[in-house]
Amino acid sequence: GNVLQAHWADDEPIASSSTSTTKTPVRPWIGVISTTGVYGDHQGAWVNESSTTLSKHPYLAWEEAWRQFGVATGCRVCIFRCAGIYGPTRSALHTLYRQVRAVNQSNSSSKLSSPKVPPVTNRIHESDIASAVLASMMMSVENKESVFEIYNLSDNMPASRQDVFVYANQLFLDNGIDIPVRDKPTTTNVSTTTSQRAKRRGKDIKRINNRKMREKLLSSLDFPTYREGLEDILQQPGTPWCKS
Repeated sequence: GNVLQAHWADDEPIASSSTSTTKTPVRPWIGVISTTGVYGDHQGAWVNESSTTLSKHPYLAWEEAWRQFGVATGCRVCIFRCAGIYGPTRSALHTLYRQVRAVNQSNSSSKLSSPKVPPVTNRIHESDIASAVLASMMMSVENKESVFEIYNLSDNMPASRQDVFVYANQLFLDNGIDIPVRDKPTTTNVSTTTSQRAKRRGKDIKRINNRKMREKLLSSLDFPTYREGLEDILQQPGTPWCKS
């Protein structure tokens, strides 16, 4: 996890509203990057910021510690529970390109085990995270933010990893990018990490409701679903498949 803190000089915020000549005291703002993993398994149901946290994720204690710190110090504390983060340097395109090439170059035909019914997962582009965090920070500067807030940061369309990989593969095909694929990409022939996060992904199934984020921080997302996000990433310079 990460902590973001607004910087003050001489007890005054660097950024301030210019609509009034009277200075209003502004509480210091602390943004805490957490995870939607704290909700645990809701068996595919929608969850919002008020939903029960069924997991024993260590970030829950961390969130509470920051909340108490805000109470003790008078700081505004904003918890951002992020879904799976992807962007120009880490996405399904990168995973597919790297791992499917590796499988084919090694002439390996082995397949990793995975659930027969791919579970729904949630994700958000790093650019939309940055925009949401900045919006919260500016609300705090304008004294529009509550003393303590929790936001779910996720895009508008939960989807299985298999659906995302299939779409990524289709983007490669449609754009004439040569990637030797023996089989239709699924979660069985695209390697997945054995980390604790990956293990939770298959067990903790939920759909993240982002209504609060859209109503209070971002009326629209730059990348409302994985499709727009992957389409943009495909064209970014410096990617492994970019020849220019």
